Amino acid sequence: MDEVEINRQLRELVEQLKRENELLKAKVSELEARLAQYENPHTPPSLRRGRNRKKDQEKDIKASPVKKSVIKA
Repeated sequence: MDEVEINRQLRELVEQLKRENELLKAKVSELEARLAQYENPHTPPSLRRGRNRKKDQEKDIKASPVKKSVIKA
């Protein structure tokens, strides 16, 4: 390969990396925006998004102490 060909390939690689960098920057911005929705300290826990509410409720039920009751037959 001559110097001109190497230079052309390097320029193509630089352009490809620039495009990839722009796509990644856009993706990071999108993910940061989504993360901000979940980390808002002013949102009460009952309104926070992204939780599996049913699963959380099941955990609360399992974690609560169970009262023993006598079953009369």
